[in-house]
Amino acid sequence: MKTSAKQPQPVSHTIQSKTKAANQASIQTVLQKYRNNTIQLYSETLTDDPTYVSNMQANRNSIGYGFSISDCKKNFAYNRTSPAISCHSQENRHAEPGVIMNSKLDADGHIDVVSERQPCAYCEKDMRDCEVNLPAIIDVLYFVNHDENAAQNLHDLYS
Repeated sequence: MKTSAKQPQPVSHTIQSKTKAANQASIQTVLQKYRNNTIQLYSETLTDDPTYVSNMQANRNSIGYGFSISDCKKNFAYNRTSPAISCHSQENRHAEPGVIMNSKLDADGHIDVVSERQPCAYCEKDMRDCEVNLPAIIDVLYFVNHDENAAQNLHDLYS
């Protein structure tokens, strides 16, 4: 006796297919929320890693800035994976966003910035916006807090 049971048809589970697995639909939702700036991956971390401090000193030296309290009023930053990509604060530009704008994403979609100071509120907003627009994950490592003691604290760190 012959049965005419229907064989199940293979169903594509790629994100582009019309039939999506439930977990793929939720991944799309998460990615959309990320792009709409409701999920933020940006981070700031205080560090005193000697390698980063040494690289920052080399960047300051290459541009001709010293380590006096007056010189430490300028903020320097560089790309952690490409230290040659560096920037310092100027009257119309802050250091961290300058590094972001000159950097390419690493293999994991990150841009890691090493900064002397914790980013100010304006820089943080700019980098959060860049994170969504690129899209990228931006991590900032910094040496001292952004406050009235920052120049003195940097001077002490470099002394």
